Amino acid sequence: MSEAWSLAFLAAIVVTVVGASRQDIFRGLFRWLPIPLWCYLLPLAAQALGWISPDPAIYSALTTHLLPLALGCLLLGADLPSFLRTGRPAVMAMAIGALGVVIGTPLGVWCLQRALGPEAWKGAGALAATWTGGTMNLLAVRTILATPDTLFASLVVVDAVVAYGWMACLVAASGFREPLNRWLRASSAMHPAPGGSEATASSGAAQLPSRHGTALHCLFTPRNHGSATEARRRLLKDFSVSLWNSVASVVSRGNVEHYTRHLRALIACGVSALGLTVAARLAAAHLPASRFVSSATGWTVLLVTTAALGLSLLPAVRRIAERGGAVGYPCLYLVLAATGAQASLQALWSAPAWLLVGAATLLLHGLLLLVAGRLARIPFGVLATASQANVGGLVSAPLVGALYHTSLAPVGLLLAMAGNAVGTYLGLFSAGLCRWLLGGAP
Repeated sequence: MSEAWSLAFLAAIVVTVVGASRQDIFRGLFRWLPIPLWCYLLPLAAQALGWISPDPAIYSALTTHLLPLALGCLLLGADLPSFLRTGRPAVMAMAIGALGVVIGTPLGVWCLQRALGPEAWKGAGALAATWTGGTMNLLAVRTILATPDTLFASLVVVDAVVAYGWMACLVAASGFREPLNRWLRASSAMHPAPGGSEATASSGAAQLPSRHGTALHCLFTPRNHGSATEARRRLLKDFSVSLWNSVASVVSRGNVEHYTRHLRALIACGVSALGLTVAARLAAAHLPASRFVSSATGWTVLLVTTAALGLSLLPAVRRIAERGGAVGYPCLYLVLAATGAQASLQALWSAPAWLLVGAATLLLHGLLLLVAGRLARIPFGVLATASQANVGGLVSAPLVGALYHTSLAPVGLLLAMAGNAVGTYLGLFSAGLCRWLLGGAP
């Protein structure tokens, strides 16, 4: 089976999964079984069925070239200063939640070390990376530590099952926010509101007159607003004007310039990330391997992560990279698909033990958040948002935050972005702690 066919098949899987996730009919499915899980399991099944090549060299090359590029595109736009403006309670909750994961994962592995094997410390680092950051951090730490594919397969399952089970608990707890806030001795009005822009926008939107709403109301209440014929005529006129304005806005010069500007920014971000990757690869060739960074590819990933975060502190760089996700996430999903194509279904046999590790980790994570919340009188909504930013990530943290208070949606997004920035380093620290607990395992 040719390399071109295998790579095209992986690309088709990623395109299909991402396309399906945007359809309303599948929205509920992808809410609980996220895109990364499908991008990993479908290639795994395809390889087991013999639909793609079993040669790992093809997929390793894909990871080597695409992962640093994806990390560069995503991290060059990291807005770390905004994270500090979310307020002390949110920052404190995020830090305490990350501490629970970084400590809890090694402790869970230490308790079940006989069932997990000698390289379980690498899995602890990868799991801590994804639960303090996200999928990009999971893949970065996997590459840096050279986590075995047999172990990584179980981590992907744990990341989906346990993390989304935790999200379900946080969603269910939103119905008990008042008694929880009383126990925490916190006020529901203490939620941070970065900039106050959302509240202003919401109130402003509520005051805008709705022409279509007026016409529709006229259509169904003709006694108070003229005849039904007049209402239909007004409704048709309103929709005609709206349609014309929409078409005009698409072909207008300003709109074309708008899309041209974003295209230039996208190209600039891609070129910057590519240059960063090339420079990191040249430097990595001269760096020695160690127990933690076992290859030149691992050094490349670590160097790109650090350099991209450093450059992201410059406002000009952040503006260039604001559309980096359009390149970064597809590359990231392709890397995940390539990782799944190298795995084996037999690797999932160790998943039950890792499920216990994941459950124990999040239990400690939750207990630490509750204790810190009671001592510092942090509202439960802030704790839940920070927890989901740790464990869930960019997509789900704003959703959970909005369940508790509308002002917590942007806070959840900023906290999750900060997690993506530091998740790789926290994962490596957790791996080192776990290795120390296991007595310096090989």
